[in-house]
Amino acid sequence: MAVQPHYSSSRSIMNTPSVTKQPQPATDSIDAPDQDRAPDGAGPHRFGFASVSPAVLYALISFYLYHGLWSNPTRSYLTLSANDQTLFEWLFTKAAHDLVHLTNPLSTGLLNAPEGVNLMANTAMLGLALPLAPLTLLAGAGVTWTLLMTGGLAATAFSWYWLAAKYVTTSRTGALLAGGFCAFAPAMVSHATAHPNLTVQFMIPVIIDRLLRLRHSQSLPRDGAVLGLFITYQVFIGEELLFIAAIGIALFALGYAAVHGAQASRFAGPLTRGTAVAGGVAVTLLAYPLAHQFFGSQSYRLKHDAANEPGAFLAFPGQSLAGDAKAALALAGNSVTEQNSFLGWPLLVIVCGIVIWLLDRPMVKVFAGMTIAAAVLSLGARGPWSLVDYLPLFRSIVEGRLALICVVGIAMLLALAVERLAAHPNQRVCDAGALALACALMPIAPTPYPTHERDAPPAFITSGLWKSYVHPGRTLVPVPVPDNVRAGTMQWQMRANMGFAIPGGYFVGPIDKDGNGWYGPILRPTAKLLLTVSDTGRIPDIGPEQRRQARKDLAYWRADAVVLPPQPHKQELQTTVDRLLDERGTERAGVHVWRV
Repeated sequence: MAVQPHYSSSRSIMNTPSVTKQPQPATDSIDAPDQDRAPDGAGPHRFGFASVSPAVLYALISFYLYHGLWSNPTRSYLTLSANDQTLFEWLFTKAAHDLVHLTNPLSTGLLNAPEGVNLMANTAMLGLALPLAPLTLLAGAGVTWTLLMTGGLAATAFSWYWLAAKYVTTSRTGALLAGGFCAFAPAMVSHATAHPNLTVQFMIPVIIDRLLRLRHSQSLPRDGAVLGLFITYQVFIGEELLFIAAIGIALFALGYAAVHGAQASRFAGPLTRGTAVAGGVAVTLLAYPLAHQFFGSQSYRLKHDAANEPGAFLAFPGQSLAGDAKAALALAGNSVTEQNSFLGWPLLVIVCGIVIWLLDRPMVKVFAGMTIAAAVLSLGARGPWSLVDYLPLFRSIVEGRLALICVVGIAMLLALAVERLAAHPNQRVCDAGALALACALMPIAPTPYPTHERDAPPAFITSGLWKSYVHPGRTLVPVPVPDNVRAGTMQWQMRANMGFAIPGGYFVGPIDKDGNGWYGPILRPTAKLLLTVSDTGRIPDIGPEQRRQARKDLAYWRADAVVLPPQPHKQELQTTVDRLLDERGTERAGVHVWRV
């Protein structure tokens, strides 16, 4: 149900209502009294969005971005997602397999055989993968991926809209803009190419709402327990997003304490007690999963170094109307999915103007301070983040992603600007302000994601012929052995209902005995040799030593068959495997296969 248009919000963080046409300095009390909500535009001017359904509007925008996937969800592939779409589809298929066979969803031996993969330490998204398992079983992981990416962004927009309408602004149009910016800002559009664990954010505003409710709770144990349940659920959607949100909440709280010291002191007691209850509930429920993640088999320690470039804040994102994809890649370290700080100079100019214009409102100072602090932290080791980046959890976060906090701060500032404009007595000022906002936002408006038709698995897989080569519990070895760059053969397992294991794959795991982590498997000598042939097309010298090593590696992988699909340098790879196994393979159903 859409939130009704209003002019004064229930328990608004931001406003006490103004009854005069000329806006007065706001008290911005966090305890503003409940009042009847007047329609958006009840002041001198309307922005024309009072009748728009937020859910429908956000769904249409999201569908516009992903319409290439919807043309054929089972075959369409997001071109810019590299292997991430394959990874998440594999994770969705694995979750559905776990539900049917009642196997452990926190780990798997199907990838990286025989060591396996710690799925709790990867982006398994079990909080959504398991509920969506019936859809995956019925229609396939491609449909689940398409629905989750499209619906996730729309739900994220609506959730932030709901929070803004409830606590931040009296303007429904302002709340619409805030929700839309929170979901479709450049950083979100960048991650929405491949990272649903960061873009499906609908629980974050709900968690913030439950946190704010603790201030006036009549039953802290009950409300704290509910918050703990919500936090637990978010862990199974995206832990990194929850950690980023916690940093954002901390920055907001510090700013609020500086602006509203007396209120902050009054709220400190119930918030502390309520969050203690929430933490107790969450820790109890998450004790085993987190112990498995950090101390279980194939756990790891990972240090990222992916800070934002200061100049990127002024640049236009690649996936936008004014963007230059090559220039954006150069600023984002050649990453399409990590353009976290791209906002464009026109928007930054407008935001600075908004802050100066609304500086009489204390909460504007809070949101502006939160945004600036998050932007500085996102610069990584060149800034104050260097003080904490060696600490557990902090060292694992991609520090550039802290700019997602800036997205929320700017969204709320835009909402407050719309609210002030809508109530301004001068029509020309209102029109000029609306035009300025449009000019700032239009250049960073997202463009649809390019898609292509993925290669179908070979008939050797789709026909079930593989079953005559690979016994239950044994391994099929693709050539070359899959890693984070060559992960296409993970789709074979999906089509085979997870009927066999493969060595390697795309995941995060330990790469040395010290537990340091990185993307992909520890490559055994035979895997390295085959990858070199795949990359160069040059056949190496194969002698007794290489053959002994190949037999040793195949035994380690528990291999029943080696399978070579069509690809560049196929003939060179075929000759190499023939020599390694000292026998010629057989052409079967679109692949070359060797029995082990």
